[in-house]
Amino acid sequence: MVWDDRYLYIGFNARDTDVYATYKGRDVNCWEQDNFEVFVTVPGTTGYVEAEGSPAGAIWDGYYTNIYQGLQGSYNFTNLQIAAQILGSLNNSADQDIGFTSEMRLPFSDIYQGVPDGLPTNGTQLRLNLNRINWNTPFQLGGPGAARSDAYYAWSPQPGNGPNFHQPDKFGTVTLSTA
Repeated sequence: MVWDDRYLYIGFNARDTDVYATYKGRDVNCWEQDNFEVFVTVPGTTGYVEAEGSPAGAIWDGYYTNIYQGLQGSYNFTNLQIAAQILGSLNNSADQDIGFTSEMRLPFSDIYQGVPDGLPTNGTQLRLNLNRINWNTPFQLGGPGAARSDAYYAWSPQPGNGPNFHQPDKFGTVTLSTA
């Protein structure tokens, strides 16, 4: 992660022997296929923002006023950028991939949601989590990953049985530094 006065930049390096992502465009269910996710709490609130990307360039973004209780209305980050590079062949389970790399640029204007003086400075702390969902290519392309092939990874693992990324009080803390 790096940052400047306008954006938080996050890079991912995902090992994956079968990279699967067919969804394209914005506001698609990225979590049903290989993806990477960033959750960041909105300072001074109980809410958080979420941005997801796929190796194929699909994007999903959302804003929650509290702990996740189902998808909440449409929300689009301003100037969110996501890019990925596949190290192998996309959607081809006949070969073995190395994985993919990706980058995400999150605007602080969306993280701070209008909080006065909502720009970070040296020493600013943000609560966030970085997640990865890994799916294997299904027999027929185009939908959710192959049944029971999913694996979930989190930088700050959440307690409980199964994946539960949506607990902002359990997110890790990152201190932004100019050093």
